[in-house]
Amino acid sequence: LANTSIMADKSLADQNELMNICGKKSENNDDLEKQLKDAIFTKTESETKYETLAQKLKIKESESERSNARADEIECKFIGIEDELKEVGQKTAKILEVGEENVS
Repeated sequence: LANTSIMADKSLADQNELMNICGKKSENNDDLEKQLKDAIFTKTESETKYETLAQKLKIKESESERSNARADEIECKFIGIEDELKEVGQKTAKILEVGEENVS
């Protein structure tokens, strides 16, 4: 009977220890599940922000290309105007030379 009582006490102690271990593991699992939910939420938010930024970048790149094209067009127009001004200057110089020759 004493042996049985000792074995029962040991069995209860083992049972309590296993229950404590299970409780700690359950708490650990709960913490891990919360961390997983937080990580999934953070991942989703990050993906959304990435997509938004990727769209904004595409828009900015497109705007940049259009601006560069317009700047190239304007530069060509300025070069054309500059060439025209040179021609006008040369013609004016020739007219002045002819006028000076006629005056002399």
